[in-house]
Amino acid sequence: MNMITHEDRLHVERKIHPEFRVHWSAEPWAITTTLETVLDIGTEVQRFCTDRFRADCVTHQRLLHCRTPADLMGVQACFMRRAVADYRAHTAKMVKLAERLWFPTAQA
Repeated sequence: MNMITHEDRLHVERKIHPEFRVHWSAEPWAITTTLETVLDIGTEVQRFCTDRFRADCVTHQRLLHCRTPADLMGVQACFMRRAVADYRAHTAKMVKLAERLWFPTAQA
């Protein structure tokens, strides 16, 4: 029973705009694809962080063995080039995974 009225339900006239339609789809492949994609994203992030950490450790080792400022700048430049390339490649992979997440396709 509604506390405002004495009727069971409050009758409201609902006019829905003809262009507004929400289509819910509960196909099993959409949910499966979404979960697989979320797991793939987690795996890719872990892999990328691990690879970058290893590259950082190698760079730190090389920085400790530099003898001249020119060597130091060379190591830093090499590190930046590799970091930019790695992040660019990782961003491309993440965009592909995000496309799979937001636009799942049927797996037959």
